[in-house]
Amino acid sequence: VWDLTQRPRRDRRRRRARADVVILDAPSTGHAVALLGAPGTFAAVGSTGPVATQAQAIDAFLHDRRRTAVVAVATAEELAVAETLLLRDALRTALRLEVDRVVVDGLLPDRFSPAELRAVDALRPSPARRAVRSAATRAAQQRRELEHLRAGLPGVPVATLPFVFAPALGPRDLERLSRVLDR
Repeated sequence: VWDLTQRPRRDRRRRRARADVVILDAPSTGHAVALLGAPGTFAAVGSTGPVATQAQAIDAFLHDRRRTAVVAVATAEELAVAETLLLRDALRTALRLEVDRVVVDGLLPDRFSPAELRAVDALRPSPARRAVRSAATRAAQQRRELEHLRAGLPGVPVATLPFVFAPALGPRDLERLSRVLDR
């Protein structure tokens, strides 16, 4: 990641230019905090020499809010929301970093109005009735977890991506999701 941000704009020898945006898909919270904290640790351990100099530069880069942002991605589920809140706390405590934005992926639509759900509840028990109730319950649970996440991260923008009902994401799906994130 560091190397991608440091290349000259045009590097004809490597035929690769410096990226305008580099996205690090970090591992789980504990590993991500350790990974992001490594440059600061190396900088503190070795105060001189090339390794210390580069570690100090990387650590400064990670803490430069004009150049580096932390975007957490989660689903609207209890465990994922708790993990995102733990990530925020760990970043603050261990690294003095903030979560700048959260993306909540796979949000189910509210497909049924209260009147429609009452009508479904009046029907005889059936697989279709159970499916409607299950979909409505899951969507409601996601909305509660989304609100819990927003309450736990006041002031942090939260973007939501809809669940895509397709076996695989195609170009149109990716275009639609990117427009949502671009807002």
